[in-house]
Amino acid sequence: MENNQSILSETILMLSSLAKKPYYKENWNNFYSDVKPILGEDLFSDVYTSFQDIENLKQREHNLSFTSSTLELIQQINLEISSLKKLEEVLNISAKRLKDVSKAHIIFLFLVDEKKPHNYIIKAVAGASAQNYIGYRLDIRNSVFEKTIDDKEIYIIDKFNESPIELDVFSKYIAENEGIQSSIYSPILLNDRCTGVLVLSRKVPYRSTKAHIKMLSQYCQHLAIVMENSRLYTKELQISNLNQQVLYATLDEGYANTVQRLEKIINSPILLVDENGNTIYKTDSTNPYPTYQYILKFQMEITQLILSMSFDRLQRKSQRLRNGKVLTIFPIVLKNKNVGFLIIPRVFDDRDDLDILAIEQFKNVIALKINQEKSITEMELSLKRDYLYELLLGLESEENLCRKGRFLAFNFEEPHKILVLRLNKQSHEMTDLVIEKIRNRMDIASVEFNMIHNNKLVVISREEDAEKLSGKLLELHDSLYPDYPVTIGISNIVITPNDYVNGYWEAKKACEFGLHFDTTQKEIHFDDLGIVGMLLQADHVERISRFKEKYLNKLIQYDLESNTDLINTLKVYLENESVIQSSAKVLFVHYNTLRNRIKRIEEILELDLNDAQTKLNLRIALIIHKLVSN
Repeated sequence: MENNQSILSETILMLSSLAKKPYYKENWNNFYSDVKPILGEDLFSDVYTSFQDIENLKQREHNLSFTSSTLELIQQINLEISSLKKLEEVLNISAKRLKDVSKAHIIFLFLVDEKKPHNYIIKAVAGASAQNYIGYRLDIRNSVFEKTIDDKEIYIIDKFNESPIELDVFSKYIAENEGIQSSIYSPILLNDRCTGVLVLSRKVPYRSTKAHIKMLSQYCQHLAIVMENSRLYTKELQISNLNQQVLYATLDEGYANTVQRLEKIINSPILLVDENGNTIYKTDSTNPYPTYQYILKFQMEITQLILSMSFDRLQRKSQRLRNGKVLTIFPIVLKNKNVGFLIIPRVFDDRDDLDILAIEQFKNVIALKINQEKSITEMELSLKRDYLYELLLGLESEENLCRKGRFLAFNFEEPHKILVLRLNKQSHEMTDLVIEKIRNRMDIASVEFNMIHNNKLVVISREEDAEKLSGKLLELHDSLYPDYPVTIGISNIVITPNDYVNGYWEAKKACEFGLHFDTTQKEIHFDDLGIVGMLLQADHVERISRFKEKYLNKLIQYDLESNTDLINTLKVYLENESVIQSSAKVLFVHYNTLRNRIKRIEEILELDLNDAQTKLNLRIALIIHKLVSN
């Protein structure tokens, strides 16, 4: 009897010690295994039911404790949200407290990457070093995560080494580096859409009850609602901040601060151009966005795209460049008319609704700024064009021109040159378009005085800048309209108001020389015309025409009556220094044929082509013939 009492006392002590510990099924199974041989088969059978009753009470106590702790946790999360803490902070607090009330050794909270739905990112972690995991990105395809998300149900791997499906790279990593042996994967669902996965990992095999799994599911549902509320609140804050930034932008002077505000909101670099592709604003070389550099590198290609009008200029468009990079072009519209473009090196979709809203609101501010600037600029340019018209055509006295020049900041003490650009082939449809486009694309800041007069672009440039400006104009033309060749005439130096009338005439005549004479030159200086320039400066065309008639009229009449071209033979012969062999080669005739033609020309003109003075007069007469004919 005493022996039985001793055995029962020992058993009760073991039971008492077990009851004081947190409930684990494994501990109770071990207890039954230990006491059964001590009590014996008969005695164990008598007390087993009582033991089970005590275990059930302990299990219910544990379940109630977990449920109570979970509800307290949910309430605490609500308090954190109501305190307006950031979502990431709330999630980390949630993960830590969930770890405290659960049996998990480590808890990971994955959220979906909205722009890459197959990628999930760790946003919160408890029980391990956060710096090793926060921001970890996992491709969930063909993994337990994908199964959890697709089935929208909790999935349990109670033993990693006996997993029915192949472990993903993340699970393998935590098994190797954290000693994890099992995990519960719980989807975070909102309106039947998975927004994340909560992972509870243990360093021992899992044996969770249905009650625990149900509470975990409810916890995740509530967490999804909390996250959505936080997201909506954050979005409201962002919209409020956006409205504030738009208000500040309306008060900004110029474009720099306005565009920089937008860059910070959408976290992307921006290039602002006008409707012709001219740069209005670009950040400096220290721009923090690496993608900004390829915008600058391919700016000419972007400009060509804008000018080609191969897309609806009033609608947003994504465009792939030659280097494979993609950018989005946002048109800036005012009164149904395009006034500029925002070039942003990224693709936008429906998930970027807040960024698109910001861009649309800032576009309105920028459109008003562009319109205001254009109104002021057009008024200034109109005054300068009117002044230039009076200056070049001599419509005002020198005194009035000097007075108006001072008002418009035109410096007569600085030497200038006049440039005239004209299409080689005049076409009323294309001439206006080409000239106007080139003029609009000019850098007005450096070339303020310019006008279009009689289908010609007229520009006044400082003497030292004339060559450079002419090169820029030709480069700009070649990039826009290479099929419509142009010639630029450049005057001599002009200083006083009276010089400008003659300078304009010189630039026009130099331009006309390039058009009428067979020359490959695109840029002609009047000073380089030599004898031609002197002839062009003659008081009356009739006088130089009579000179031409004296020496060439008989030959011209003969060609007309005989349907020959001896005038060209004479021109080639004189241009080749009266050398029969080289002249015959140019004319594609035999030497003797050319000798006969020269003899015939001497007979018609009654002149000796061996005489040096005669040859000089004939060459001048041929130049006049070309000028007069044109």
